[in-house]
Amino acid sequence: MILSEESREFVDHLRLYLLTSGRNESEVEEITEELEDHLLEAEQEGKSTEHITGKSPEEYMKELAGEMPLDKKQIAGWIQGFILGIVAFLLLGDALEGELSYSLLELIGYPVIALFYLGAIILSFRYVSSKRPTKKKEFTFYAVISSGFMLLFMGLIFMDQMLSIPPVWTAGATAEGVILVLSALTLVALAWKWKSFFLVFVALVYYVPPLLMEAAGVQADTSLMVEAFLPLGLILLYIVIHTFMEKRKQTT
Repeated sequence: MILSEESREFVDHLRLYLLTSGRNESEVEEITEELEDHLLEAEQEGKSTEHITGKSPEEYMKELAGEMPLDKKQIAGWIQGFILGIVAFLLLGDALEGELSYSLLELIGYPVIALFYLGAIILSFRYVSSKRPTKKKEFTFYAVISSGFMLLFMGLIFMDQMLSIPPVWTAGATAEGVILVLSALTLVALAWKWKSFFLVFVALVYYVPPLLMEAAGVQADTSLMVEAFLPLGLILLYIVIHTFMEKRKQTT
């Protein structure tokens, strides 16, 4: 017998809430596995989730998180990995375009924006896992955060160009090749570590189509349209397929 969709969703939200609250991943897995067993027994006896937790899902999550210590080493590793992933993603794109030249504003601004984005993601995950909004509201929430992230990056680039800030570092031809390879390897290594190739997939759909269209001699207007909508469409398709596969895995 498997858990009901409601109980499975509760366990998944609890796991997400505890992890984004900085609790140790191994301890979180142990707790959620034990909770799954209790919920399964409760469902067989016709009891609800609240009967096991003794309170609302949000209250239970907050109470459980308060009883677990912060894993500062894990938090530091996630922050380092996230910033490294964002930097590698940006460097890969600039290396492919041969534009590895940065001003002091960009060198400071990119990591700062990445940190703000990480904080926004963590807060959004905690909100979604505890408040449990509808899928439509959840998707809209993530879309707004991601759009804001992209706007901040675009605003930084625009400000840098408007102020005509001179570059403080420019890579030569050899350095561009080295950075290109290292950035790609970094994304693959992070994907392997996190057991998710989403960032690699995003890099492929953002950077490969423009190169293919340029090689094929596609007109500029058509190329801009494709570059604007194709990546977003493919990313949404990836999310839908991934979500479907995860639900199918849970029901088998």
